[in-house]
Amino acid sequence: PTLLRVVLRMKDRDPERPLPGLRDGGDQRNFLMRSSWESTNSTRMTLLFMSHLSLFGIQCPKVGISTFYYPTLGRTLRGAVALSAIRRGEVFCRIPEEALVSDLSVERSSFGLMAKEIYPVWRVALFTLRESARRFSRHMPYIKTAIEFHDWRSLPVLWDISSRRFQALSPRVKKILTLRKRMMQHQYNKLFPQALTSLQTVLSEGLGCSRNLCNVSYLHYIFSKQRIFRMVAIINARDWVLPIRSTTRTFLAPVLDMMNFGQVGIRVEFDDSSSEFVAKTVQDIKAGKELLFYYGSSCADQMFALYGFSPASAPECRLDGGNRRKKLAGGKKLLGKVRDRVHH
Repeated sequence: PTLLRVVLRMKDRDPERPLPGLRDGGDQRNFLMRSSWESTNSTRMTLLFMSHLSLFGIQCPKVGISTFYYPTLGRTLRGAVALSAIRRGEVFCRIPEEALVSDLSVERSSFGLMAKEIYPVWRVALFTLRESARRFSRHMPYIKTAIEFHDWRSLPVLWDISSRRFQALSPRVKKILTLRKRMMQHQYNKLFPQALTSLQTVLSEGLGCSRNLCNVSYLHYIFSKQRIFRMVAIINARDWVLPIRSTTRTFLAPVLDMMNFGQVGIRVEFDDSSSEFVAKTVQDIKAGKELLFYYGSSCADQMFALYGFSPASAPECRLDGGNRRKKLAGGKKLLGKVRDRVHH
């Protein structure tokens, strides 16, 4: 029994292990290879990934990805669309736990040794950066298709404080962003550069270096401050924070995290009985309609600081800080509510 537990634990920590439904064979392995995704454009990647969701156990037959023009932003954005009518009360999307990129994924990987005091978003960010740099990973299609195509330039926390757009912000938004920048820098200083040597084996895993150990200069390139900050900001703008078997988890969800901000009657939850992240409707949705998800408790300045936009419906921030987040660096939404999203 002891040996069996060790073997199972080692399998859980292997990011190259195919998901349930991925059969052995060259085609499936090629589908998980980094080179297969870096040699094509974003449109083809999206079509390829969406047409092979079943390989990952993802069941979202009525969901597609399209583009939508937002007049208030003056931009065309990618988003989720209903390919066919969705009935009221219908569970229209199921994503198995193993297809999520989560802090649970991190715990089950070699990154599980990472200190718990590190923000969950940072653990997920470092894990995602490594997976994206591996020769192959079961998370590669999702990372290359969605996460890496998120427009980080639109995220205010990454704006240079000397830039015109930062200087044009209100004093309150500047204050929020300055605090977040400081917290990001604090977390970075807490980890680096010492992590490049103390976690050298973990950071090198799957990168194809000689003897499975990359030199520090190469690791510094993969896990540069710029790359880490960008990934942390992207994950903060995309992640879901929900209870999974009574433990609050930070995670990224393929397909469903393409839902932009709005309200069309969609509810989400993690189903402990089936170990799936599921989405259902509380009203009918017509074919061709954009699938949106609404979260309305954040005030306007907080929303802008996180996403680079705030809807007209967002309440004004209170001067006493009553609308302030509990954790500005890793912004959290709990109890089935999810932060507003705009993906580009």
